[in-house]
Amino acid sequence: MNINNEQYLGKQLAANLFNHKGVFVLPAMTLLNNDHIRLITRHRIMLEPQDVVHVDSAAFYQIAVDECTAAMESIFEQLRYNKSKRLPMIELRNEVIPFIQQVSEKNDFFGILAALQPKDDYTYRHNVAVGILSTLLGKWLKLKPEELGMLTIAATLHDIGKIMIPSEILTKTGPLDEEETALMKKHTTYGYEMIRDTVGTNHMQALVALQHHERMDGSGYPFGVLGHRITDFSKIVAVADIFHAMTSERLYRPLRRCTRCSGRWRMTYSASSTLISAESSLIS
Repeated sequence: MNINNEQYLGKQLAANLFNHKGVFVLPAMTLLNNDHIRLITRHRIMLEPQDVVHVDSAAFYQIAVDECTAAMESIFEQLRYNKSKRLPMIELRNEVIPFIQQVSEKNDFFGILAALQPKDDYTYRHNVAVGILSTLLGKWLKLKPEELGMLTIAATLHDIGKIMIPSEILTKTGPLDEEETALMKKHTTYGYEMIRDTVGTNHMQALVALQHHERMDGSGYPFGVLGHRITDFSKIVAVADIFHAMTSERLYRPLRRCTRCSGRWRMTYSASSTLISAESSLIS
């Protein structure tokens, strides 16, 4: 019997799942990811429509983002204690990227944005948010599917270098001093080195970690390069990074109204609709 449960990816189990021998497999309300689908298939279970529940869009966004955030936290914590600092790409591709892509397929910008608001997990949720927002921007800019896939991974990993930054700096409730700021800025080069040295990634993705704080006028870091030396992916991720930061409550920075944005990125924020409008010059 050919078992194919892929169509249930991202759905929730309606009840506890058991195999034909009565062995418990998964609990009710599990949001199915690739690992779950493979586990179910190994138990020779063919899911039926009645085995899953179809959650409304808002609930799906929240569940998916929460699941991805928890997975990113797990990845960050693994890497903190892993001397090699090589990224667990299989875990990332199985537990995070599919849900980011699923959420990004929706056109409900406001619903997605609501789910991206941080709770007490800004460091981890921000990576997921930038992954989703960058993927949306990539779609609006009509990137090819293979480019979009690379962008999603690059955006989700853009801040991975922060695992090298002391947690007391990441969670500080007041502004960083000069020394702390200099140390925080090193996350770009740390991230570049980690992605570069990981099998299953490419140099373009590593450059996103390095360049997402560079600016068109050369005022960014770590190298202060001008716009023509910043990759297209890095520009897209920088816009998503800024947007999520501006629309989020953080430890020492209250929510800002999106009524203005630096001309450095040629982006406009409409206060009436909160809708991002990416001009074609973004990747010119």
